[in-house]
Amino acid sequence: MPTSLEMADAARAEIADLTDLQLLPLGQDAIAEIAPSPGQVIMDVGCGAGGSILQLAEQVGEAGHIIGVDIGPRVLAVARARTAHLPQVTLIEADAARLQHPTQSVDAIYSGFGVMFFAEPVAAFANL
Repeated sequence: MPTSLEMADAARAEIADLTDLQLLPLGQDAIAEIAPSPGQVIMDVGCGAGGSILQLAEQVGEAGHIIGVDIGPRVLAVARARTAHLPQVTLIEADAARLQHPTQSVDAIYSGFGVMFFAEPVAAFANL
């Protein structure tokens, strides 16, 4: 029997295109707030199927780097397919609360809606 996390991951992968149509316009204000510029390194926490990664990658350009982090392997598979043509994108399957990443290695952290899936939000934000 699949766990609730596995079921959520499968559902997010299955409806990725519809979710992007609905949510990506809402995330544009948050992306504008962090004001990514060419050459920056941006971490997208809860990147899901990669829609926001595509937006961020366009802004940081080939000289920049986007690190997408999500806990769901199926939704990350969709993100991998969508971003395969972008050498400046790295995708990591991890729980943000336990992600091991060098201190001050990113210029900004973005999360459109991924934080609502944090099992331990306080620990995740403290870690990030």
